[in-house]
Amino acid sequence: MIYKSHAIYRHFMLLLLTAILLNSCNRNFIRKDTPTLEYASVFQTPQIREKFEILERSVVRLNIYVSYQLAVFSPGSNVLPAQVSDESVLQNTMARVVRNESFNATAFLVSADNEYFYLLTCAHSVVFPDSLITYDSRANETGKRYVISYAEKTGQLLQLYMPSGVQEAEIMMFDKKTDLALLRCKRKTLIDFNYPALPDPKSTERINRGDLLWISGFPAGKSMMIQGIAGKTDKDGVFITDAPLSEGYSGAPVFAYSNRLENFVLVGVGRSVAAKSEYVLKPEKGIHETAYNQVLPYQGQTYVSIENRPVAGVSYVIGVEIICDFLRFCELPGYK
Repeated sequence: MIYKSHAIYRHFMLLLLTAILLNSCNRNFIRKDTPTLEYASVFQTPQIREKFEILERSVVRLNIYVSYQLAVFSPGSNVLPAQVSDESVLQNTMARVVRNESFNATAFLVSADNEYFYLLTCAHSVVFPDSLITYDSRANETGKRYVISYAEKTGQLLQLYMPSGVQEAEIMMFDKKTDLALLRCKRKTLIDFNYPALPDPKSTERINRGDLLWISGFPAGKSMMIQGIAGKTDKDGVFITDAPLSEGYSGAPVFAYSNRLENFVLVGVGRSVAAKSEYVLKPEKGIHETAYNQVLPYQGQTYVSIENRPVAGVSYVIGVEIICDFLRFCELPGYK
C-alpha cells in the first residue's frame, strides 16, 4: 500500500515537472518571436507603433498669418456701412491700427502629382473674411445701423513645415459647410510621402461608439499624439470624441486601427471642441493693443468682448464620408 502511494507521488511529480518545462519553453518562444515594448504604451507591439510613425510623416505643421487694417469710429459719428471704405470718412476715425494675428493648425498629405503636394485641413483655420464690421445699437430713420469699427484684410500667409523645409501654401478649394479646405504647395522633392489612404466610403466598416482613436497634430506648434474614444455620430457625418483637442489640432488626421487590415486607417479630421461663450470687459487700450501700467488704477473706457471657454471631454471630428465627398468634388488626383 505504501509502495503504491510512492508510485503515485513519483508519477505526479513527473507530470508536474514536465508541465513546468513545457511552459518555460513556450514562454521563451513567445519572448523570442514576439518582442514587447520596453514600457507600457498605447501601442500593443513595436510593429503597430512603427506603422503609426510611418503615417505621421505625412502630418505637417501649418502656420497662418493674417493682418487687418482696423478703423474705430468716434461715438456719434453716424457712419453707415456704405461709407466705411470712403477715405474722407476714414480720416476722421478715432483710431486706425494694424492688427496682426497668427494661428497654429495641422494639415496632412492626401495626394500628389509631378508638380504639387495636396494637403487637407480645416477651412476655419485658413479662410478669413475680407472685411469685418462692428455695428452700434443705434440706427438711422430707415433702420440702417451705424458702424462702430471697420477692419479690412490687408494680407494673409500660409506656411507649411514640410520635410524639405518651410513652404508657402495656397488654398485650392474650401467648403465652410463641411469645414474642409484643400491646400497645395510646390513639390520640391521627388520623395513620396506615405500619406494615409482614405477607405472606400461604401465600405461597411464604420467608426463605432467606443472605438479607440489616435490623433496626430501640432498643438502650440509642437508635434503630439493623443488618444481618445469615439462617441456617437450625428446625421451630418460628424462624430464626437473625448480626446482633448486644443488650438493647433484643427485639421489633424484621426486614425483607428483596423484588426482586419492590421493597419491604421483614416476615419476623420479633428475640427473643434465644444465651448461656452462668455462676455468679458476689456479696457480700451487693450482693444487698441497698447500696453498700460497695471499698477495704476484704470480710468479709461471699457469694451465688451466675447471669449470662448472650451468644454473638456467633447471634441468634434469630421467623418471620412464627408472627406471623400469633398476630395471627389475637388477632382483631386486619385479621388475622381
